[in-house]
Amino acid sequence: MIPITNKHIDLSLLHPRFMERLELYFADGRIKGKVAVASGCRSHAEQKRLYDKYRAGRGNLAANPDWKRPGGFFYGSFHQEQPDGYSYAVDLRVLGGITKPEATRIARLYGFRPTVKSEWWHFQPRNEDEWFPSTSAPDDEAPAPVMDWAGVLAFIAAVGHSIGRSPLRRGRRGIEVKVVQQRLNA
Repeated sequence: MIPITNKHIDLSLLHPRFMERLELYFADGRIKGKVAVASGCRSHAEQKRLYDKYRAGRGNLAANPDWKRPGGFFYGSFHQEQPDGYSYAVDLRVLGGITKPEATRIARLYGFRPTVKSEWWHFQPRNEDEWFPSTSAPDDEAPAPVMDWAGVLAFIAAVGHSIGRSPLRRGRRGIEVKVVQQRLNA
């Protein structure tokens, strides 16, 4: 389980390989109970909302979600959903009992590190070219997962049938709402 500093932090868009590394990191006895995630993922739409708010002078600095970063892999904020459907950044917060340099040193063992020089708390598992090496996470030599496209299409069709039987309404929750929101964001 990945500890978060508040219930509004979204980790659902993190790349599965990064999620595995984070889970191993937070299970490490040197980290457990001493560090938590303070900022997670954002959809493209959420990043755009923050950027528009910033441009209107009503919010904090926020990256333009459509800006293609040098190197070409990332767009806008590293926290936002990238064209491949995943996010690749979290912000960490030390809760106590460990120093920031020690939390960072241990994170590097799990294959993620700070990538913004002025922000010790901003961690990513990769740059635009490749994944960072890990000595404590077993996934570095794992083959890329094989996508079950027939299964994906069957799932989307099932969601469509479910919505056809019971249209979405304000306040509704569940997988159908999440799928529609993700498709709208895309």
